[in-house]
Amino acid sequence: MQDNNTGVKIFFLIFAVLFFGPIVYGIFQVIKRMFPDFKLDTGAILLIILGIVVAWIIATYNKFVSLNQRVKQAQGGVDVYLKKRFDLIPNLVETVKGYKEHEEKLLTDIAKLRTDYETRNDNDIKESENLNNRFTKIIAIVEKYPELKASEQFLNLQKNLSKVESELQAARRIYNSEVTTFNTKRLKFPSNIIGKIFGFESKMLFEIEDYEKENVNVNI
Repeated sequence: MQDNNTGVKIFFLIFAVLFFGPIVYGIFQVIKRMFPDFKLDTGAILLIILGIVVAWIIATYNKFVSLNQRVKQAQGGVDVYLKKRFDLIPNLVETVKGYKEHEEKLLTDIAKLRTDYETRNDNDIKESENLNNRFTKIIAIVEKYPELKASEQFLNLQKNLSKVESELQAARRIYNSEVTTFNTKRLKFPSNIIGKIFGFESKMLFEIEDYEKENVNVNI
């Protein structure tokens, strides 16, 4: 597998040289016609071509590194608000306990969700997305309880959840914007050559389910 990757990198590197070589050579031919006294031997031309290709490779690589760091920074913002959201779970558990003592499965699901979040891989955006959407569905179920709607404790909790939800939505938009910029750079020619050579993989968007659009049935 490693040999195949090396072969791909070599192929794209050669392709980059062949792609930029004729372009630079054509530029020199135009310059020579415009300025007949302008003299450069073949060796010098090749060195200039190589220098331009190397400079482009370095600049493109550094751009990928910069975009990759911006994606990581934006993902960190998403994680901050995910943590704030999941930190409200103990309050949610206590609130539900006080009004629906027989809802053992719901309480178990909420507690398990907190455990799953704390043991997840921070770099796995898909796992974070799935946990967040599971949390969202549980909130949708809890909010259907008539008894809770009259509870001051739950109303305060709901207010905090709504605030965190807005912050998470904003962080998600920033993250997805950075990911889209990165993925576009990786797909565009000729920067996709450098992306493949240095193994820059596509990033996943972070999607949040809108539970308010779902019809949640709760048996009281």
